[in-house]
Amino acid sequence: MDPNAQIAGATVGQVGWAGPDPNPPKKVTPPNANAVAMNKLKQKNRKRRKHTFTVPFNLTLEAATVFTLTGFAAGFDGAWLLMDTEHRLQGRAASTTRLDMEKCLDY
Repeated sequence: MDPNAQIAGATVGQVGWAGPDPNPPKKVTPPNANAVAMNKLKQKNRKRRKHTFTVPFNLTLEAATVFTLTGFAAGFDGAWLLMDTEHRLQGRAASTTRLDMEKCLDY
């Protein structure tokens, strides 16, 4: 006799029932699993939105400042963190400021 065979007349929850478990165990996830996954995603995507712009000379722009761009271009609207600035003074040519910016994460 097969030990996993259902006994005739057995119903759900009784000894001899070989059908599917009516109360399968629930998948248990650690309480911080979502936070860990979100942190990994942020780490993976943090350098994805990085751009360098060159603008006319402007001493009012400084690193570690957050700027909000609107109407600039598709996909650029939102908060941007100015990571680095480089001011170039040139004698007869136009002086410029180079901006290294990263998109702020909005999670």
